[in-house]
Amino acid sequence: MYWLYDKDVKRHEESPMDAKEKQSESNVDENKLPPRMLSTAEVAQFLSVHVSTVRRWVQRGLLKSYKIGLGGALRFKQQDILNFVNNNRKEVTME
Repeated sequence: MYWLYDKDVKRHEESPMDAKEKQSESNVDENKLPPRMLSTAEVAQFLSVHVSTVRRWVQRGLLKSYKIGLGGALRFKQQDILNFVNNNRKEVTME
């Protein structure tokens, strides 16, 4: 990496070696990391419901969740949320 000075403004430009390193690092990381877990707030926003509704659905067994940490914060797998949406989709008919 190197810095260019243009009219008293610093611009960071990558060298060709830096770009290759980043590309190889991103390929390796993507294969090792599982899909990201979602928080209760993120799920509520995605489903357009209140956070309390998401928690209620978890208590009723409608949504699968995972407790993490000592405080028991809830996390959700992306695929579980997509399955929930697909299984609970209602068809709307136009009359």
